[in-house]
Order: sequence, then structure tokens, then C-alpha cells
Amino acid sequence: TGFNSMPNNLFEMIFEIRLSGYIPIIAHPERYIYLHDNLRIAEKLKKTGCLFQINLLSTTAYYGKKICKFCDILLEKDMVDFVGSDIHNVRHVKEFNSKIKLKKIGKLKEAIKMNKKFR
Repeated sequence: TGFNSMPNNLFEMIFEIRLSGYIPIIAHPERYIYLHDNLRIAEKLKKTGCLFQINLLSTTAYYGKKICKFCDILLEKDMVDFVGSDIHNVRHVKEFNSKIKLKKIGKLKEAIKMNKKFR
């Protein structure tokens, strides 16, 4: 989806994806500003069977403090299913040397362990 606004037909798309036998994965939900403004949408996405994958770069506040804070909220509410990286260039790789700025580092470690279930 776009970062700033939810598609009008998001839940219909998810229904169709689920009907086809797939499990939708919402990549970097912490970066979707419309979820920041309405956590109920994120909760509804989870209830409809979506999995959430946060971006490790978001935990370093690479995309901003607000994005990092929302990672903490998602982790606190046990809404993160696994963790990934959204590497598109060498600069992103270098940013992994930055310190994690989350309050819920223990929850992040739990989410990272969940990655193993997808091997």
C-alpha cells in the first residue's frame, strides 16, 4: 500500500488473497502513516490473517523517530510476526551499524526468532 493512505479496497484485496489460499504479509507496517493514526486498522489487518514484517532499519530510527516509536507499539502489542531488511543500496547496509533505538529490544529479539518458522 502507499505510505500515507490506505487503499479504499484494502480489505477486499486481502479477502481475495486469502480466498486464493495465500497469507498476506504486510511489509514494514511501521512505515504506513495511516496506521499510526488509527491502530484499529492494524488490528483489523491482523484479525483478517495478515502477518506483519517490520524492517530492521526502522528500529534504528533510519526512517525517523515516529517510525521507530511505532515499531515499539507493534512489538508491545505482539503484532510483529517476523523481521526483515529492506536493503536497496549500500547506504542501507552501512546503516546496520547504527544502534537500535527501540524500548522493546526483548520483543524485537522474540520477533527475530520467529523468522526461523519460515525456513
